[in-house]
Amino acid sequence: MNKLKVSTDVPNEIHMTRTFDTPRHLVVQAMTTPELIKRWLGGVRATVLSVEVDLRVGGTYRYVLRPTQGADVAFGGVYPRSATTASSRPRRSTTTPARPRSRPRGSSTAARRR
Repeated sequence: MNKLKVSTDVPNEIHMTRTFDTPRHLVVQAMTTPELIKRWLGGVRATVLSVEVDLRVGGTYRYVLRPTQGADVAFGGVYPRSATTASSRPRRSTTTPARPRSRPRGSSTAARRR
């Protein structure tokens, strides 16, 4: 299963939930390991030039993509809280995107067992 659910129940927010039929730790690993992020992030529309991830509290992430048409695009943000559990296996990744000229809002990515 790879189903995407999108809702806009709160003004100025888009909530997207995707369910994968795979163990939670593999989903989180794919979303937090630079080598794996490079394999899925750009899709067919962009080449991923670089991925930097520091999962510590206060650590940053930064991605640079080169679209098939257009200029390079960079984006990133901060991990305001821990993404690991006592077993040191990531469970949830919460980020605050860095966006110029706007107040940063948090976005949350969670891998939950179904």
